[in-house]
Amino acid sequence: MKKSLFIALLMAAASPSALAFVVGTTHVEGYAASDPDPAEGSTTFYGVKAEEGEASGATVTLSIGEERYLVKSVYGGWTDSGNAARNFVYAEGAISQGIPVDGKIVGGQSTSGEASGNTLVLYNVQGAHEGVYGGRSASGAANGNTVTVAGGNLDKVVGAYSDTVSSNNRIILVGGGPSIPDSKNTLGIDVPESLNPLRIFGKNMTLGEVRGFEGNSHPESSASLDVYGTGVSVQSIGNFTSVQFDLCPCLEPDMTILTINGDADTDLAGVAVSLEPQWGIPHLEYGDQVTLIKTTGEGKLTGVDTESITFKKGRYEGFKGTVTLSEDATALILTVDYIGNNPVTSADAVKSVLETRAQATAMVNGGADFLMSNGIWHARHAAQDADRQDRGATAPFVAVGGSHMRHDTGSHIKGSGLNLATGFSGMVDGHAMGLAFEYGDSSYDSYVNDIHANGKGRSWGGALLGDWYLGAGWHMDTVGRVGKVRTTYNANLCGPVDFRTSSTYAGASIGFGNVQKAGAHGEFDTYLRYLYTRINGGNARMNTGDSARFRSVNSNRTVLGTRYLYAVAENSRVYAGAGWMQQYGGGSHGTVDGVTGPSPSLNGASGFFELGTQLAYPDNHNFGFDFNVTGWVGTQRGVSVGAGVRYAF
Repeated sequence: MKKSLFIALLMAAASPSALAFVVGTTHVEGYAASDPDPAEGSTTFYGVKAEEGEASGATVTLSIGEERYLVKSVYGGWTDSGNAARNFVYAEGAISQGIPVDGKIVGGQSTSGEASGNTLVLYNVQGAHEGVYGGRSASGAANGNTVTVAGGNLDKVVGAYSDTVSSNNRIILVGGGPSIPDSKNTLGIDVPESLNPLRIFGKNMTLGEVRGFEGNSHPESSASLDVYGTGVSVQSIGNFTSVQFDLCPCLEPDMTILTINGDADTDLAGVAVSLEPQWGIPHLEYGDQVTLIKTTGEGKLTGVDTESITFKKGRYEGFKGTVTLSEDATALILTVDYIGNNPVTSADAVKSVLETRAQATAMVNGGADFLMSNGIWHARHAAQDADRQDRGATAPFVAVGGSHMRHDTGSHIKGSGLNLATGFSGMVDGHAMGLAFEYGDSSYDSYVNDIHANGKGRSWGGALLGDWYLGAGWHMDTVGRVGKVRTTYNANLCGPVDFRTSSTYAGASIGFGNVQKAGAHGEFDTYLRYLYTRINGGNARMNTGDSARFRSVNSNRTVLGTRYLYAVAENSRVYAGAGWMQQYGGGSHGTVDGVTGPSPSLNGASGFFELGTQLAYPDNHNFGFDFNVTGWVGTQRGVSVGAGVRYAF
């Protein structure tokens, strides 16, 4: 027997505990009964009502209409002795006006039989002061019931009640933001053909108690809580074996998904917590935070095991994050580590891309070190050799160096490079001045956790060198430089990724030293240097179509060192030295398609030890050649070598 009831329901201004009027239409499909008759007062609607036997398979839908009546309670199926199973109740209030229900909303209720497989979908429903239950049985099992709530204000929501066992029950809370056009496939709700496809629009909601199950605490009882969207506010949650946050496109930084307002602690011990993105998350970037659960009352989050929280692939590939519990145990916070189908937007991959800038900085800084030591030295002695010929002439010099270094950047880079400086120098008023062309060439490998990238670098530019004699053993060394640096990048990030980038650089270095005699043949040269390098920002287009944007890099370094030089012949010496270098700044910042990542930095301290020779050719003092080797420890570690020649015409 099928009966259709179209009942007008109007809302009245009444207290929350009083019966409420609603405006609406009640449509009951299948065998229908109402008690009492709708025209006589508050009404309890049943999809199926039976004193004995089954009360199953009914569909009840309530929606807003034009007439006025009272709703007491709603049952999909009610029976005293049989099973109440596979009933479906759908209630849809208007956006501006919900459907108030004074008593209960139950998918299926049985006194002695099972209440299983029932489904409730409640859209903007108010009240239900006696509780919302997917299934309810006094002495039978209540398994596999589903309650979905979107919007509204309900006092109590329970997956199922049973005095025996309640297993595999589910509560779905669809908060503000998402629109779910296909709930059968997306939410896994068994929707009747008359309502399929069912489209659910998320709405903020305020709920009281939310329980996975009630009744007998049977060891096999279980229930899951799924939360979509944001703006879900409850008084308490409990009796769940799993909680899943289905992250939706509506999420933005610093939003809160679930707020718990009660004063009781929320115990998550043994609860499997998971996150699954749905349909893309366009508003979140690396480093953004979203609060999964926040307590506002006196209650705390207890029993939380953040290490066991899992991230599911869902409908959107490639999402990862870190979940932490706040220090005061009032918030469970998600920090985004990885977003997108394209792996170059992951945290590690963005940092790997930025390592190219750290390598470029290390290479250009190495050129500055080379000019301040080998370059100045050769320029000075070439100028002095030329001046000794009383010609007031300039002299050419060439200095060549090589290095193999490891730089700690939070991860690390290994690089091998070549430096060349060649130019002319001469004496001006007792000071050595030089003009040089500098060139650098390098190859590198960078390692960011499991990502291994490699590439090459090249730099070239011009430099002005000065060695100023200040008297009383004091001297000042200066270098000004400008040039171009280019780097390439190659890595396999779930597919080949490569690009090249080019930027201009500029630098200035100044050092003060004091030379003191130590015996007949020795002397100490103690010095303090400051070296500044700036590499301008730039952009690069990857082969994947992604765009990398690099900010400018500013590197500041100080070097304190000393050398002991010993004369082995006229104009020929050997030396040994040691020093300490401190790097300030030098962070490489940037984005990949607007996504930021950890910035590699050369910041830190390094020590060095050096041995070298400064030799003049025995039969022709116009010709000189030098060789040195330096070992590094600390943030920068490895070995560098240098060699040079000069000739005074």
